Amino acid sequence: AAHNALLQMRPSPVRRWAEQRRNAQDRHIPWELNLAQWWNVWQGSGHWAERGRGQGKYVMSRKGDIGPYAVENVFIQLAVVNNSQRRTSKNTFPMGVHQSRKKHFYATKMLNGKMHYLGMFETPEAAHYAYTMTT
Repeated sequence: AAHNALLQMRPSPVRRWAEQRRNAQDRHIPWELNLAQWWNVWQGSGHWAERGRGQGKYVMSRKGDIGPYAVENVFIQLAVVNNSQRRTSKNTFPMGVHQSRKKHFYATKMLNGKMHYLGMFETPEAAHYAYTMTT
């Protein structure tokens, strides 16, 4: 009965669960959440209606962006926060933060399909702040 109720909802939680599971598998991230567990995390957050990508939307994240999608390792947070905390493969700085050859830090951000230079900063934290505050 509960499963059928989820199937009737729009957007379909069953479909969204399957999509997220498939995306995790495509990224070679272990998936240990059954539908009921995944749904309980979303319901507990109170943000199902705001789920999605972009400004003001919420996503399911992993603690430290490591480990499996598992009940004890996931939480719901704003997508913009999750994206700003993502690490790139080239460095250990937050998304949008880079280090120059002169050991300063600069920030860039994609806006309206174009990459924008946000400035040079003394610390990665200052560059990250500029990145998160730019819309």
